[in-house]
Amino acid sequence: MSNKTLHYLLDPLCGWCYAAGPLAKALHEQGIPVQLHAGGLFDRQTMPEHMRAYVRQADARISAMTGQPLGQAYLQGLLNRADTVLDSLPPIAALLAAQELDPARGLPMLHALQTARWVDGLEIVDSAVLQQLAVQLGLDGATFEAALQRQLQGDAQDHIDATRRFMGAVGVQGFPGFVLRSEQGAQVLNHSRFYGHANEWVQHIQTTLA
Repeated sequence: MSNKTLHYLLDPLCGWCYAAGPLAKALHEQGIPVQLHAGGLFDRQTMPEHMRAYVRQADARISAMTGQPLGQAYLQGLLNRADTVLDSLPPIAALLAAQELDPARGLPMLHALQTARWVDGLEIVDSAVLQQLAVQLGLDGATFEAALQRQLQGDAQDHIDATRRFMGAVGVQGFPGFVLRSEQGAQVLNHSRFYGHANEWVQHIQTTLA
């Protein structure tokens, strides 16, 4: 197992990454190490109605397949607003800042970001929201804010660029993606058949890593 590394390719604003949330959470709870790679799905933009209609359909399918909750604050609030902003950089910066301060806080921050958006209907591009989530995870607010600013000033974009290069190298074209790297090379894992079956996913990964 020591020569094998599991990589998770994601974006905090990706609906299908929300679908994969229970899979990633189950790995974390079982103590299976996962390296996070955030790829930057959205540059700063708003959601026109045709995009919101598409997202509504995708979200309904995701919730039906996985049981992931969709809060009314999201469905009737965030998703209904024409001025809702999609910008991957701030939540990615928050994820990386949390991980910088405590490596064990990376996945919990991702889950907190996803819950804040899809359940609580919060703008996870807002720095005040990001700081609130960090404090709820037990991080010091001022220390987190300093780390967040470092990430926003360039480190996060460097991470995004490196993730995109990694995706190209291993042949992953979208989010989410799970990749196992070993001395034999990189193997893209078929995770989608485990949506809604997190325990089976953990067993599959444990067997794969053995």
